[in-house]
Amino acid sequence: MIWFLLMLLLLAALLGVLYLYCILPALPVRSPGQRLRVLFAHRGLWDARCPENSMPAFRRAVQHGFGIELDVQPRQDGELMVFHDESLERMCGVRKLLSRCSEHDLWDIRLGDSDCAIPTLVQVLEEVQGKVPLMVEIKPCRHVEDVCRRADELLKQYPGLYCVESFDPRVLRWFRRHRPQVYRGQLTLGVSSPWRRNFTWRDLLCGSLLQNLISRPDFIAYDSRTANRLPLRLVRLFHPVMVAWNVQSEEELRKALTTSETAIFDSFLPASPSAADCAAPQDGESAMNHDQFPD
Repeated sequence: MIWFLLMLLLLAALLGVLYLYCILPALPVRSPGQRLRVLFAHRGLWDARCPENSMPAFRRAVQHGFGIELDVQPRQDGELMVFHDESLERMCGVRKLLSRCSEHDLWDIRLGDSDCAIPTLVQVLEEVQGKVPLMVEIKPCRHVEDVCRRADELLKQYPGLYCVESFDPRVLRWFRRHRPQVYRGQLTLGVSSPWRRNFTWRDLLCGSLLQNLISRPDFIAYDSRTANRLPLRLVRLFHPVMVAWNVQSEEELRKALTTSETAIFDSFLPASPSAADCAAPQDGESAMNHDQFPD
């Protein structure tokens, strides 16, 4: 009986060591330098009048000095579009997948109730022109290597700072192999319940950080609501660079910046674009609703 318990303990210890190896970030840890010194506006600085991932939202972020987090995925012909959802339904009221849309299909489609078209990555890069850092999220998609290659071709011409992130570890593996100088971040969520109706193995891999075995990221971008989950607490043993997302108030921002290099925010306007300035309370600061953004 004692030998059986000892074997179980040994097996548990081996599995624990194996798990820690699997969730390792890239080692040695690379400094982000100036890339993550600012806060990042989630899908641009959007509000009720200015849709997410739109050119006005990106211009507004630049005007306020915030970095920009944006989403990239291909349309039918391979052109990279800046858009979050797979489907156009939520943002455009059209029940069609972006990946099945041609350039002609998108001519008359607008974001929400605005007159804003879905921008291409080329248009966004030409508009921002290196004025603020970019955090480019490449969405999981088919032909992921082609998408990475196309994104890299465009980002090479961007005159400013940028980094790449994704939920899909294959994206980060491609950049690690072909463009190792690009700073890479693994996006993660909290572990989902396996009894949830739409639970997938991708949820398990993402929430447990096992994707790091493939991606070996330079930083980990985590949902701020899951900061104390066990996988994140364990990976912090290796002192990786951390980025909090889904930050929606000044209080959440200060809390996130105690353990993170920077944060991706929405639903309010931080007192300063500098992550260092927002890490501690500021006299006279006040949170602002998106509806209150100055033009």
